[in-house]
Amino acid sequence: MKILILNWRDIKNPSSGGAEILTHEIAKRWVRWGHTVTQFSSAFPHAENNQLIDNVRIIRKGYPDVRWLFRSVHFLAFWYYQLHKNEFDIVIDEIHGISFFTPWYVKQKKAALVCEVAGELWTKIFGTFFGLFGKKTEQFYLRYVYQNILCLTISDSTKKDLIFICLIRNDTL
Repeated sequence: MKILILNWRDIKNPSSGGAEILTHEIAKRWVRWGHTVTQFSSAFPHAENNQLIDNVRIIRKGYPDVRWLFRSVHFLAFWYYQLHKNEFDIVIDEIHGISFFTPWYVKQKKAALVCEVAGELWTKIFGTFFGLFGKKTEQFYLRYVYQNILCLTISDSTKKDLIFICLIRNDTL
């Protein structure tokens, strides 16, 4: 199987953390099982644009912050997929606050990997106005855009957060 992972950071990114370690460990296992894995992630200073790490192909383009709009990893991942969609059997959309919105443009199999729901972190990081906007946006796309997509998570607390978001009433959005 040919797998494409969309993630805002890869294992070599100086800002990477536990989610990127987890993603790389999963990708390495898939490679060992005979699959080919490509990860599309954001660039960072002095990084190679294309790199093979543990037989996982890493492609780096764009900024991790969606505020860069057309130069963000999210937008460039969309274009990368458009140019290479016939090369993959499944796309893994790894969500860290902002998703890659793959249900809107990926036709083949896809899954969302959610390591955490940002929730209240939005307001702690971005203040009341932008934080509330981020939180409500996250609730909206997790509930409506990803409602029919296989969702993978790594913890019971994230599972509970996702279940809560998907069961909240419309008027709470």
